[in-house]
Amino acid sequence: MITRTKLVALALSAIGATAATMLPVAANAAPVVTANASAPAAVAAAAADAGCTGTYQGTMDDYNAGGTLVADTGYYWNGTSMCVVVVKQNNLYGQSTRIDILANRHNLTTGAWTYPADSETVLYYAGPFYVNGVNACINFETDLWNANGVETVQDYNGSAFCH
Repeated sequence: MITRTKLVALALSAIGATAATMLPVAANAAPVVTANASAPAAVAAAAADAGCTGTYQGTMDDYNAGGTLVADTGYYWNGTSMCVVVVKQNNLYGQSTRIDILANRHNLTTGAWTYPADSETVLYYAGPFYVNGVNACINFETDLWNANGVETVQDYNGSAFCH
């Protein structure tokens, strides 16, 4: 059985992430998915507008190094795929900036890793981004750039979604 810690370590090493390549995260911005009973209004509206269907799994608040909330990442499961939508907040909302959604997908049968990704320049939200989740564990990363083209957020959901 693969543990959450091992899965995250494998996923990060597979993409070449090291302490030197990681962006700083504010002390109050632990990248943890909040398992609310329902999605926050902005996430739910963007998911519905984008066509992200399924059962709500949780939301990750994405903070920049200064501790400002810049996006919310919502996760949904439709029985075969995970769907992700990223909704900009505060100073990024309405600005044309880049958002990357990256997945580290571990096939639990074959042990193979795949790394699907989506990159969009958007005003309000990115997605839907679907990743086949059957018999797999998936970690997601959300990367955001500011209006000057500088990457300001590199956030991991902290635990894998396994189905």
